[in-house]
Amino acid sequence: MAQRPFYPNKDDARRFCLVMGFVFFALVVVELAAPRATAPTGRWSWVTAPVFEAFGSFGLAVVWAVLGLFLIAVSAKRG
Repeated sequence: MAQRPFYPNKDDARRFCLVMGFVFFALVVVELAAPRATAPTGRWSWVTAPVFEAFGSFGLAVVWAVLGLFLIAVSAKRG
């Protein structure tokens, strides 16, 4: 029972950030294909409603794109 628990190294963290960046870009495609007509309601509306009200129906797509670009940039960083 001397087995170590899972500790991710930097390569695993980079791959995870890259995959999550592409997941956020998939959300961008979904939001562009079917934009929301009304402000979101529900559990996460306190996060998404101000973005929707400020930027309109494509505001959430912009947020997902920014988050995706950030994660891809983090995964590309060396060192």
